[in-house]
Amino acid sequence: MFTLKLQDKSPVCELDGTTISVFSEKTAKEGETHLAHTVGDLQAGGNLNWPGEYDRAGTSIRGLSADDTTIMWRLDIDNAKCAFMKTPLADALSDHHLERLGEIDVLVIESDDAKKAEKTIEALDPRIIVVIGNGNAELLKALTNTVPEAVKSYTVKSSMPAEGREIVILTS
Repeated sequence: MFTLKLQDKSPVCELDGTTISVFSEKTAKEGETHLAHTVGDLQAGGNLNWPGEYDRAGTSIRGLSADDTTIMWRLDIDNAKCAFMKTPLADALSDHHLERLGEIDVLVIESDDAKKAEKTIEALDPRIIVVIGNGNAELLKALTNTVPEAVKSYTVKSSMPAEGREIVILTS
């Protein structure tokens, strides 16, 4: 079980006293890990800024190059496979990307392009979709008839929805 929230507009995973901040533009403090969005950003300490495989506090982290400059992240946390993606999204995930990401339970996505986000969601078919910010109205319309109320934090439990999809709007 872990909690997702936004801190300085970046998604943060909190688990067992460890903080992993994704797409943060700040330098990590002691006990934190920050995952950059752009290759080469955040050059210090607990910052990960390059595609590759890492392990932090028992969490498997895989950074995948989305293109020549941006990184998408997969984290395996408490048996949940989570992907974090941010604009700009690829027009479509390649077979290579899909293979490297594998099965995804939770997709945390920030996108100002609803069509690209919808294609990404369709390709990954996650059980839980966490839309960052106020949500993209066009994307939310495509995903659900009933737009959920935005929340400040969301706890991912060890059991995923058995059927359908859960949609969460995460706001600060």
